[in-house]
Amino acid sequence: MHRTDIANPAYFHKVVDCQWACPAHTPVPEYIRLIAQGRYSDAYMINWVSNVFPGVLGRTCDRPCEPACRRGRVEENNGEHPEPVAICRLKRVAADMKDDVTGRMPKLAPKNGKRVACIGAGPASLTVARDLAPLGYDVTVFDGEAKAGGFIRTQIPRFRLPEEVIDEETGYILNLGVHFRNNQRVESMKSLMSQGYDAIFVGCGAPRGRNLEIPGRTEAALHIHIGIDWLASVSFGHVKTIGKRVIVLGGGNTAMDCCRSARRLGGTDVKVGSEGYPPELSTLVEGVTPLNDATGRKLKFLRRIPFDPMTNSTTWGLRAYQDSPTASSWGGQNVFDVYTKSEGTGLDGTKYRDWN
Repeated sequence: MHRTDIANPAYFHKVVDCQWACPAHTPVPEYIRLIAQGRYSDAYMINWVSNVFPGVLGRTCDRPCEPACRRGRVEENNGEHPEPVAICRLKRVAADMKDDVTGRMPKLAPKNGKRVACIGAGPASLTVARDLAPLGYDVTVFDGEAKAGGFIRTQIPRFRLPEEVIDEETGYILNLGVHFRNNQRVESMKSLMSQGYDAIFVGCGAPRGRNLEIPGRTEAALHIHIGIDWLASVSFGHVKTIGKRVIVLGGGNTAMDCCRSARRLGGTDVKVGSEGYPPELSTLVEGVTPLNDATGRKLKFLRRIPFDPMTNSTTWGLRAYQDSPTASSWGGQNVFDVYTKSEGTGLDGTKYRDWN
């Protein structure tokens, strides 16, 4: 048997399931213990070292740590379905309850004469700036928008992520002596490379949603929007109202953000079309529950299967069905409408079941 290599951090990561599941390997047990002791600022800084934006992630993270949490497998005394520790929300607790941590930010080393350019002011570039600036590098961040943050500022709705949280956490980084060139889009890599930088980091991201090429898409283009583009338009104030009837294709964070934004902008009949059944949608607890609780109206779920749009124009080509459309099938929460069942065959020969 080989001796355990305690110098290898991966060993400790794998032992602690939640820490291993976290892409940043944040030391979850450590900061939760600190929170339990009321040491919120210490807990925040533990997070800041690992994941840079604790306040942002405490509100928006997909929290892969929680399905891996051991408590979800061993706490049978908590009920039939044990739940994990609320790791993500505890991160927000630390961020919201901390004291002023400005004095805890890294001290800057003497300049080493190296210049680094970062294209884009989203999480990737800001993380590079955060890591390099204290080491003495002269870092310049370019972005086409007025404020730093990238996707987290322009595509995540304010009811999920307040702008003051973004300002605070991007400010910690920009105040490390980082030069921020806002409203300055990099149009030519050749021109930037000629300015004498020792290294260039391209962190412009991929802020483009996927289009759905289906029959009728072109004809209805004025009424169809790509999710993250539409959220950006809402964020910038270009979109202030929406029609009463809305259908959103997808079941992830973007889809739920579109649903909740649509309701706030006047949509009264909002449907979600997803490949999976509602229990499989990744953000139901965060997205749908408050949406229903806020208005008392139910959100309808449709499962997408092959269709011919000419035979079902009222649902924009989506045939919807549930094997058992009951509220009790998912946590007892009243999120399903009961559909009337019908069967038929589309023009392409595909059999379908509808709950109308």
